[in-house]
Amino acid sequence: MKLVARMTVAFALVIGLAAMPGCGESEEVKAVQETWDKVGEACDRRDADYVLAHMANEDFEFYDRLLNIARKGKRAEIDRLAPNELGTVVSMRHRLSGEERKKMDARGWVRFNVAEGFWEDDPDDATMEIADIRVSTDGLWASAKLVFNGSKTHYTVSFTRSGDEWLLNTTGFEDMVDNYIRELAEENDINVQEFIVLIEEEITGREVRPDIYDRPT
Repeated sequence: MKLVARMTVAFALVIGLAAMPGCGESEEVKAVQETWDKVGEACDRRDADYVLAHMANEDFEFYDRLLNIARKGKRAEIDRLAPNELGTVVSMRHRLSGEERKKMDARGWVRFNVAEGFWEDDPDDATMEIADIRVSTDGLWASAKLVFNGSKTHYTVSFTRSGDEWLLNTTGFEDMVDNYIRELAEENDINVQEFIVLIEEEITGREVRPDIYDRPT
């Protein structure tokens, strides 16, 4: 499943979800791992209902905030955004018409991207796995370390329990995605804003208008 920090990983850049093998795991740990795996699988089969049912409120708050910026944010505000946020705003302005942005909320944005296949996995994407899953003693939350391209990081992803389900909260690894975008831009010898435009054009197959950062439409 592609993310850019949020369903993430948010901008659908280059991160795929995958599972890491474990042994002797508790049933709750297995359930957390299953949620991680199945959210990725749901994106691949374009099952927006499943994805929406297993996302935490923090992710919806993230998208609602950025939708508001995509609708009316000025250039000065856009320039202050972190790379992942910036990529999400560009996607919102590029993929949606002005009228669509006015009517859309976070859940609509997620549904749109899943339904259109923007969050499907790609074998060429970088991989993001989880390891060292820990469940709280009261069974209400869990956390896991992120393993990026086979290397364990200090970043975490969290899960909260809702009834019998675990909800995925991707807010814990925004910094990692921000840094990854910066590194890729540097490797390509262009600035972050230029790199984000190139990635958005590659993902959508459509040219991004030159003034995408200057005005909503």
